[in-house]
Amino acid sequence: MILTNRINIIPFYSHRNAIMKSIICKNESELLTHLTEDKQQGYRLLGVFMREVDAKDDELFVVTQKDAEKKMYSFVHSNQEALPQISNIYYDAFMYQNEIYDFYGKPTKNTENYILRLHTYPDNYFPKRKL
Repeated sequence: MILTNRINIIPFYSHRNAIMKSIICKNESELLTHLTEDKQQGYRLLGVFMREVDAKDDELFVVTQKDAEKKMYSFVHSNQEALPQISNIYYDAFMYQNEIYDFYGKPTKNTENYILRLHTYPDNYFPKRKL
């Protein structure tokens, strides 16, 4: 593990001989800064994922790729807060953020009015949310 004062970079090998770097972001602005830099350098979005860590925290994962290099950013935040809006940087992230809302009930900042419900669940029912 390479420790720096801002991020932890953990290189490991994934399938298809690509090297993936795991980058742990300290806050939302750091995550968005890294993603903006990746977009400018030609990285493409592979996915946006979320998991519930415990009753108070959620962890957001964003994976980008350029050629044989993949980067996985992770960011732990309070589950009372809305998720950072990644679709401003990568338009493809809108569908991932929409699915996170459908399954976990986690809104995204500045997009509360644009959420498209793809599933017809009863109101206030989110199948992946822990009770």
